Formats: sequence, C-alpha cells, structure tokens
Amino acid sequence: MKPPLNRSQPRVKPLLTGDHTKKHPRKQLVMKSRDNPIYNLSQDALAAIRQERRFTPNDVFPLVRKWSNTPTADFVCVRIENGVRKFLLTRRAEKPWEGEWFIPGGKIAPGIHPIIGCQQNCKRELGFVPDSEVIRFIDWYPLLNPEDQHGGESYFTQMTIFTVTISEEVAAGVVIDHTAKEMQWFENIQQEFPEPVKNILMMAGFN
Repeated sequence: MKPPLNRSQPRVKPLLTGDHTKKHPRKQLVMKSRDNPIYNLSQDALAAIRQERRFTPNDVFPLVRKWSNTPTADFVCVRIENGVRKFLLTRRAEKPWEGEWFIPGGKIAPGIHPIIGCQQNCKRELGFVPDSEVIRFIDWYPLLNPEDQHGGESYFTQMTIFTVTISEEVAAGVVIDHTAKEMQWFENIQQEFPEPVKNILMMAGFN
C-alpha cells in the first residue's frame, strides 16, 4: 500500500550531472553565437558577402529558383499629363512573360533594401534613378511566373510593389533596356494585360 502523499513537502528538482548544456540546445546555441563573426561584421565585410552572393551559381540555379520565393522590387511608373494620370508598361522581350505588357522591376540583390532595389531596377530598365521622395510603397504581391528566363520550370517571386511618380521632363527621357521590346503609356487597364498586371494596377489606383 502506497504511503499518503504529503502535499506540504516541496517538490525537489533532480540535480543536473555532467554537461547539462546537452539538455539545453538553445543555451548552447546562444553561447556559440557570441563567437560567430557574422554578428559583428564591418560594413566592408558585409559588402563583400553581398557581392559574393549577388548571383546564384549556374550549377544550382534551376533548383534554387524552383524551390525559393525570389524577392523582387517592381513598380508602376506614373505621370500626370494634362491632369490625367497615366502608367507606363513595357512589352517584355524575354522570358518570363515574353511578349506581354508588364510593369518594370526585377530581383532584389542580397542585403539590399527594397527601395534601393527599386531605384536600381528603374535605372537598369528605364534609364533614370528616381528620388526616394517619389517612390511610394503599395503592397506585396505573390507571383507565379510561368517559366524562368531560360525556359525552365515555373517559379515564385514575392513582389514588393511601388509607384514611382515622375515629371514630364523625366518621362521624355525614359529609355528601355534589352528586356523590353517597346513601351507605352496607358490611361486605363486593358483586357489584354496579364491578370497579375491588372491586379497590380488596380492596387495602384487605376481601373
């Protein structure tokens, strides 16, 4: 017969013996992280790592692209002409979305802020760098691209969407790069636009 339980007696925790950090992996991880050089990188060292990881190696690129969610900075370029708000689209000259009207934009390089990524992509695709004051964050948009630029499998991008409002003077100097066949200013959403483009333009206040 078991003796009655005396609830007045305090519960005693068992003593830890040996290397008790094995029972507490999180504590062990914290202790190790204090010696991790990544925690105390200089700006020069951080810039070197960003440069090293800017491009995915070719031998693993298809696999990384397929199973990752690539961050991009994309934007609706806007101008006001005679009181009418217009947006700029380019007809893509390469995959994905080859031959379709699409908003400018592209991948955000590792370690780069999305606004800086927007400025870099605008410089590359339209030939000018917008001031941060004219860049306005709209929303995020998850996009499934039908194929990659080499005709490989479909892949996801997590789009950070901005509007970039420019003057007539800047608009007159816009020059597209090799990723586009042509560009055109529109007042309204057209039926021929891809569904993601229609959705993004509505997010930017067009109809």
